[in-house]
Amino acid sequence: MASVADSAALLIPQLLAENARLKTKIGIPDNERVLQSVLQGQMQRFFDDARRTLENVMSNAVVLGSKAEEEGKEENEGETQRVSALVETLRVLGAQNEEMVQKLSEMQTQCVAGLNGKLEVLTCERDTLRQRVLQLEEELAAASAEATETGEQPPSLLAELRYLRASDALLRQQVEELRQRSEASTEEANKNVREGLHDTLKLPRLLEHLGEMRTRLDQVETERELFRLQMEESQKRGGVWHALREAQLEEKVALGQSTIQNLLTRVAAVEAREAEAQATAETHKETIARLENTIQSLQTKHTSSDEALASKRRRVEKEILDNPNSVRRELITFWQEGSDELRQLREEVEELREKERVLRTTQEKLTRMERTRSTVTNKLVTLAEEIGRVREENQSLRAQCVGLEVERDYLRSSLASAISHHMQEEELQHCSAAIRDAAVKAAAASLSVVADPQAIQQAMRQLQELKNEVAQLTKQREKIHRYITLHEERITALITREALLENEVTQTSNSVADNGSVLQRVKRAEMQAFDLLTGLAEEASVHTEGGMRRRETFLGMEQRITEYEQQLETYQEKLSKVIKERDDAKKQFEELQAEMRSTLTARESAMTETLNSNAALMNSTESLRLENQQLRASYNVSVLFSEKLSTALAGLLELLRAEMSFAASLNNMLTELRAEIVQLTRRSANAWNTHEGEVQEVVEAVKRMCGYILQAVEQQQRGHTLDETVHIRHLMETLKKQEQRLKETQEMFTHACQELGEGLAQRITAALQSADVMWKKHTATLLEERQHLQAQLGTEKDLLARIEQSMAAPANTNTTNSATTTTTVDTGVKAAEESHASHHQVLDAINQFLAISSQEVAEKVGEEEQVEEEGGEYGDPSRGFSGAVVSVTDDTGDIKAAEEEGEEGEEDVTQSSSGQR
Repeated sequence: MASVADSAALLIPQLLAENARLKTKIGIPDNERVLQSVLQGQMQRFFDDARRTLENVMSNAVVLGSKAEEEGKEENEGETQRVSALVETLRVLGAQNEEMVQKLSEMQTQCVAGLNGKLEVLTCERDTLRQRVLQLEEELAAASAEATETGEQPPSLLAELRYLRASDALLRQQVEELRQRSEASTEEANKNVREGLHDTLKLPRLLEHLGEMRTRLDQVETERELFRLQMEESQKRGGVWHALREAQLEEKVALGQSTIQNLLTRVAAVEAREAEAQATAETHKETIARLENTIQSLQTKHTSSDEALASKRRRVEKEILDNPNSVRRELITFWQEGSDELRQLREEVEELREKERVLRTTQEKLTRMERTRSTVTNKLVTLAEEIGRVREENQSLRAQCVGLEVERDYLRSSLASAISHHMQEEELQHCSAAIRDAAVKAAAASLSVVADPQAIQQAMRQLQELKNEVAQLTKQREKIHRYITLHEERITALITREALLENEVTQTSNSVADNGSVLQRVKRAEMQAFDLLTGLAEEASVHTEGGMRRRETFLGMEQRITEYEQQLETYQEKLSKVIKERDDAKKQFEELQAEMRSTLTARESAMTETLNSNAALMNSTESLRLENQQLRASYNVSVLFSEKLSTALAGLLELLRAEMSFAASLNNMLTELRAEIVQLTRRSANAWNTHEGEVQEVVEAVKRMCGYILQAVEQQQRGHTLDETVHIRHLMETLKKQEQRLKETQEMFTHACQELGEGLAQRITAALQSADVMWKKHTATLLEERQHLQAQLGTEKDLLARIEQSMAAPANTNTTNSATTTTTVDTGVKAAEESHASHHQVLDAINQFLAISSQEVAEKVGEEEQVEEEGGEYGDPSRGFSGAVVSVTDDTGDIKAAEEEGEEGEEDVTQSSSGQR
């Protein structure tokens, strides 16, 4: 009994502690309280977010309604449907929220009160059970004591109590495991909730990226549509323009063909006229040939008659020789003397003509000399001005020279002090004196080249000699003119003397030919004398029958000749008219050819314009094609990005589905745990009927916990859906904002590109204009310098030639003074060599200047080409610059050639002058 009492004393505090533990478990545990507080906070946040989203949606609905009035009906209907769907979903969520709050309040009012009542009942039952347990323990202790005293076994109640305690411990262990599993499940649920929140925070970013890509895709599609419309418009415009241009060209071609047909008809008419004219000309030629044949036959007859007359003349001459006092002999002698005088006059006329030619050449030489004199005087004036300028420069240089000499002395002294170890001051003075003498000689040589007083005096002497020669030639010309006038008077006297001896027949022919020249008059006089002789010979035979026949035949022949001459004149007039018509036709044909050439040039210019426009259109189409390719590339990139984004979203959705499936598996696991707990409670209830109320409370607590877990899962799902809707709405807003920004940036970019293109075009045109002006000025200055140098070289050549001519004359008179002239020759040669060297220095300086200018031209041309490559246009200015460079180089080549000619002329002059001396 004592042992039973001790064990009972030990078990009672344990049972009391266990009852307290069960009492605390019956109440709401801490994890449930934490879970309930978390759920309440999430519900409160959910409903606050729902209220804010509803307010924002209503405000956006108002704004969208105001915007939708400006936009199209389709967008308005779509937006209103979206807003209405969102409002309906929010209304449903609000109603569900209200129901949930009502259910929660009802559950708290009903369940909590009942549970509190049950808790009080259970506490009362616990107290009664404790009292009963104490009574049982006392009774067991008494019964055990009596059994020990009597020697009987203890009752089976103690074994049953121990069995119940063992079962109670097992049940408690199972409850503890369930509690740990529920805590682990709650922790996993909280972890899933946190991960879901983190994922929901990441989801807006992904949706924003998706929205941006959608906006970019929409922008690219709109730009592609815009480019397509622009291309269609440009193609339509190009087609219309080409059609108009083709119509114009067809009209021009038709007009040109009509003009060509008219020209061909005119040319055919002109050719017909020319054929007719040629036929008439052939007929006239035939008639002329016939007339020439008749004339030849008549001439043969006349020669036969002349032979007869010649035989008669011989006979008459014999008679004259026999009779010296006859009139015929006097006339023959007079005729012979006149022919001799005429021959002499002809010779004199030829001599006079030769003298006139000589006078003309001398006059030309005089004009040339006067021109050279004017150029020489101009050169002398310029040389005098240059001498004055050089004198002024010499004065300024002398003033500078004084300062330089002082500075030279100072520097020489400092240099002597510095190099006293290597050179003495006297040696340094000698070196500087030698350098100064060489510089003075070079300067003297250059001054002699610029303005040589001896050359100027020699030129003045040559000018005076030329003036004297001109005066002598003018005197000779006057004498020749007088001689010619005297001979003309003599010839006129002879002609008048012969005219008195002419008969009536010869008067008509002479009256026609009075306006001829001297030679014609001489020939006419010879014919008249011959006719006189023949007429005297025929006087005896005029009154015979043969003479009458011959006279009649000659008269008939003269009449025929006159008729033929009249016909020939008429034919010639007709031929001249035909020739005039032909010339007119040729002029018309040339005018038509000029018109056709102008039309062809206009057509070619139009074709070139069309080709240029086609090239511009092709360039624009190429640029548009490149832009389209770039847009396609960007579109492909955006499509790839959208595909990647869709794959990422699909992965995210799969992840969410996996989480949902995991939550469903957790729910299933909880249901399984609940079923196991129910089974365990049933077993425990069947095993221990006395603790049925406590097990029922535990089961209810587990049910409550499962309900809270289900509510948390549902709330988490609602939060996910609400967050998804909010993010989708935010993405829509960001997409719209991005579209507006992209439109604004596109407009700004196009405007900036246009301004940049206009600025570049203006800069390029300004640069080209400035370059053209600069190079025109530069080329003008170079050409002026070239002309000036060429004129100077020409004048120098003339002066050198005159000097050579003037020095050729006195070369024979100055042969005696050999000793003195050798020294002068040496000095002259040295001066010429020095002047030649200075001249070479001047030419080298000019060549260096031209080379530097050509290098500058090349550099500027390269810069212009770089500017054109960077800006692109509007034309090709490098051709003009290259032409300028070529002209400059040509000018430099001409100047160099002229300089080389001048140098060769100077060398020849120096050689000739040295040889003459």
